[in-house]
Amino acid sequence: KQSLIYALLLGSISSATAAAGTTDVLWEFKTKGPLTTTLLGIVALDDILALFLFAVCSSAAGLFAGTVENNLGMELLMLVYEIGAAVLIGWLSGLVLARMLKSHLQEDKVLTFSVGGILLVLGLAQVMQVDMILASMIMGVVLTNVAPKRSKEVFAVLERISTPIYVLFFVFVGAKLNFGSMSASLYLIALVYLVGRSAGKMLGARFGGILGRAAPSVTRYLPLCLFSQSGVAIGLSILAARKFPGEIGSSIILIVTATTFIVQLVGPLMIKTAVRKAGEAGLNITEEDIIRQCTAFDAASTDIPVLEENMNLTKILQVFSENDQLFYPVVNSGKELVGVVSIEGVKNAFMANELSEFLLAHDLMDSTVLTCSPELPLNQVQESMRFNRVDSLTLIDSGSRIVGMIEKRQIQTLVSKKILELQHQVEALG
Repeated sequence: KQSLIYALLLGSISSATAAAGTTDVLWEFKTKGPLTTTLLGIVALDDILALFLFAVCSSAAGLFAGTVENNLGMELLMLVYEIGAAVLIGWLSGLVLARMLKSHLQEDKVLTFSVGGILLVLGLAQVMQVDMILASMIMGVVLTNVAPKRSKEVFAVLERISTPIYVLFFVFVGAKLNFGSMSASLYLIALVYLVGRSAGKMLGARFGGILGRAAPSVTRYLPLCLFSQSGVAIGLSILAARKFPGEIGSSIILIVTATTFIVQLVGPLMIKTAVRKAGEAGLNITEEDIIRQCTAFDAASTDIPVLEENMNLTKILQVFSENDQLFYPVVNSGKELVGVVSIEGVKNAFMANELSEFLLAHDLMDSTVLTCSPELPLNQVQESMRFNRVDSLTLIDSGSRIVGMIEKRQIQTLVSKKILELQHQVEALG
């Protein structure tokens, strides 16, 4: 019976995967593609599945352990009550919280209502003797789906205060990990649990990918991405210790905590290897990421005509008609940059001056010129243009030669082109 109790409890706990650790790796390497999409869906759903499995298996284990006096039928009814009541508490709380947050936009009120809602769910779950983790998770699911935009703001606010809570949680859990109190048999159980959990997840992911006809990269590399185990698994082990006080409960905490320490060292490394081999690393970058990665030369037009300051309006108009630039650099007889002529300046000259046909580039140019080197990071270029309130910037090399020109619209064109290329790479992955 004791072996069966261990099997039921550890088997249900083993299905949980560390969502936070997994998503952190995916976010750090900016991954996008079928493997990333599948992995995010799995780590979100298998924690919910682990809660349901634990509720069923802990009830069955309670019958074998003799910690409950009900017969099997009553125990099943109690199980339905625990799951149903937890779902109901989380669902109603999520609806109420979403409704309250829609009418309050201040950050301090968002934080107050969110923390208050979480504490209310925990309190109700404890009073009604149902699963607190399941109720809390259901509240988060409801909030995300009922108010998707507001929920992002809520979670952003909560993340600012969550780090100390996470640290305290793992400190208290780590304090329970006393290797000296672990017997040889407990070490053996932990080893079997570690190997069995890892092998089960790998085989299940492989078999599921084949059955679901997933993309080849999913079937091949998903088995490497499911090793991580932390928050939910440790939380379930603590619940198991409360429900089965004594040797079994203490052993469950020791086994899960010790194996978590190991898989959290291996898991992120395996995810990193998998997403790189799948070709999905670096495909989920934002416009800001692209701008930070590029230089001024990447966005500049390098074959732009250069106007001489004594060039007449007829020739200037011809240059404008043969090119699609809106700004052109103007140089003097010594080939030094002295200004910039814009199409807007030419238009204004036509409107304001009856002698516009006699104007030269010197008369039309704007002598306030912003320059930079071709190697300057593009984000600094953009910031300089914004700060100086100009729409163009001339590139000058170390020899004071004009090598190109950047317009605001060219930066956006470059970003759109890069994003489109990345989207084609994602689509090619399946």
